[in-house]
Formats: sequence, structure tokens, C-alpha cells
Amino acid sequence: MKLVLLPVTLIAAACASTDVPANVADPDNPTQIELDAIADSCDAPLDWLQLDGSQVNFRPITDEEIASGEFDPKFEAAGCVFEMIRKTGITKVGFTGNGKAREIEQ
Repeated sequence: MKLVLLPVTLIAAACASTDVPANVADPDNPTQIELDAIADSCDAPLDWLQLDGSQVNFRPITDEEIASGEFDPKFEAAGCVFEMIRKTGITKVGFTGNGKAREIEQ
């Protein structure tokens, strides 16, 4: 049971002292500058959070990392980013992982 709780504890500890870096004026329509402030405060790459209309896309892995097969997961930074998004009230968030899309048969 301790093995399961350890990663959660580490992420919680990383986020516990994290204050919201800047107020998000309108959580339904965040700006890229506000997203960059969140990424900066979590020591996360700026390209992890990108704005698509009024939706925030979270992509913690790049095409280059997928192609090379090399990916160094930054779990604490990812946990911090999610915690910051929660604190700001942003609710329109999409997540892009590295799983292959499933083809739909018709």
C-alpha cells in the first residue's frame, strides 16, 4: 500500500506549497500568457499547455520524444500543472498522451 501512496504523496508535496502564479481573469477563456505563467511556476516546458480556442490542451510529451522513443517523465511537474489548473478554475482541458489512436471500423 505504501508503494501506491508514495507517488501521490510526492505530487501532493510538490503542489502543496504552490500558489497560483497569476489570476486567470476568465477561467472559461484563459490566455496563452496565463498558461505560460502556470507552466513556468511548475518548472514545466511551455509547450505542455497550449490554447485551442478557449480549450487548454495539455500535452506532456512532444512528437520528437515519441519518435525517438526517449521520454523522461516529469511526474511532479505534471501534478503541479494539474493542481494549478484546478486552483485557477479552468475547466475546459484536453489531454494528449502518447497512445496510438484506435481506428474505428464502419
